[in-house]
Amino acid sequence: MRLKYVYFFVVESSPSGLFLFGRSYGRGPLRYTLMISASFWSSIEGTVAARGAHLIDLLVRGEQGKPLVEVYVDAEDAVTTELCAELSRDIAGVIEQNNFVRGPYRLVVSSPGIDRPIQFQWQYKKHSGRLFELRVRETDVPSTVVGRLIGVTEDGVVIENENTHEMENFGFKDIIEARVKTPW
Repeated sequence: MRLKYVYFFVVESSPSGLFLFGRSYGRGPLRYTLMISASFWSSIEGTVAARGAHLIDLLVRGEQGKPLVEVYVDAEDAVTTELCAELSRDIAGVIEQNNFVRGPYRLVVSSPGIDRPIQFQWQYKKHSGRLFELRVRETDVPSTVVGRLIGVTEDGVVIENENTHEMENFGFKDIIEARVKTPW
């Protein structure tokens, strides 16, 4: 048997977080993922909150010497290009001031996109009237329900089932995953 690939990982600790470097011999450049430290996350989260938005996800990945910092934000209203531009400037300042990423990097700030699952209860309200696909826990076996989001209550959502046209209530605790169903 001949070994085609060898993977090598090094974990390095620094004041700004843990760095996990991965190397693959035999194919492609060195790729790595930065394990986000609590201070990195909270600094970016505070910066995003100062502009009235919410931090949904923070990723740092890419090739050695070319890291890509991806910041996904959402707001109770729309996420505009102006908001993303302001946040990009603010976040770049925080990253550089705290040396969260060493050397040059690329920064992308955007909304999570319609294809990402809903993560927080407050996100449902902004999608009222849209078609949803819910994976729910009604019994021991999860099921999928497709329907229009009619309302949001303190405890869950009201969906008009696409097949039966009946109103169904689902508690947040019973929703495994919720996605806005794209029309295309």
